[in-house]
Amino acid sequence: MEKKPKEPSEIQGIRKVKAVEKTNISENKTRSTTSEILKSRQSTVYLNINNKKVEFRLVEIAPDEVITKTTVTEENQRDQRFVNALSVKDLTAKIREKGQVYPAIGHAGPHGKIEIIDGSQRRMACHLAGKPFSVYVCKGNIDHTTASQLSNDTNLFKPLSLIERGMEWKKLLQNKKYKNASALAKENGINVATVSIGLKAAALPLWLINLIPSPSDLGKDLISKLDKSIRPLTQLQLSAKKEDCENAIRFLENEIAESSSAQSANSLVINALIEVFSVGNDNNTTGQKYRKLENGSLVKASVKAGRIQIDIKNASKGCIDDLTDVLNRHGMNLFN
Repeated sequence: MEKKPKEPSEIQGIRKVKAVEKTNISENKTRSTTSEILKSRQSTVYLNINNKKVEFRLVEIAPDEVITKTTVTEENQRDQRFVNALSVKDLTAKIREKGQVYPAIGHAGPHGKIEIIDGSQRRMACHLAGKPFSVYVCKGNIDHTTASQLSNDTNLFKPLSLIERGMEWKKLLQNKKYKNASALAKENGINVATVSIGLKAAALPLWLINLIPSPSDLGKDLISKLDKSIRPLTQLQLSAKKEDCENAIRFLENEIAESSSAQSANSLVINALIEVFSVGNDNNTTGQKYRKLENGSLVKASVKAGRIQIDIKNASKGCIDDLTDVLNRHGMNLFN
């Protein structure tokens, strides 16, 4: 027999907010109105779900219990793999300074946890900021279809990222919901170039996505650069680069942790990955120009992610001897 969901007030460690006046949110209210009502933090609100008024009560969860007392529903539109300390860095700073402005929305699950329908980023940020997490909790369960719609309708804040939207578009195309990307874009009023970039992001191998500090903060430019760098490679060649990519990112761990934003961390990592993918390709020095040395040799070099690349044309015997001596001092014999 399925376990009956607990009332919000029955879940240990959760404090119900003192009652004040009730507010009703009808299904034809705009998102702006919904935003205003959530911000008002009334103790009880009503949402019109499937033509029924459903009661939601405002509860508050201690920051050290946010992870254990709540979970995120599968219907939440945001990909939880991409919700991490870096992706919510700005939000965490705001909540640490001013507290949570807009409560999340959820329902009491069958196992004593509140399941978050909308507000997964606020959930993580409150936990990291050490601030209480406020949630409007429905008294009963909400079915899959309704939860998905509710997640979409109440997504008031940071929009879904390009890669998250791309993954949804990819599923729609795989399920033959649309003839092609152009048809999907036209029917949904989306720029076809945006759909194309989103699909490119969704097509990246999972191991590669996992190396990116904050996939949800990938912009069009970085997605395009990464796609362009791997396009010449076969799947076998790309897979063979996995260990080199992991090593390059491991070398950057401190710089990633000290990055001022998710975007700057992503840029740092994408540039390092592009360097790895360029090794062994004819275009690995694109954008660089040869410098002419006094002895007539032509040289160009780069240092990134712990890797040194040097390309010398018409190297003199003296230059080769000097480089050989340097390598030998570091235990590397150039010709053995």
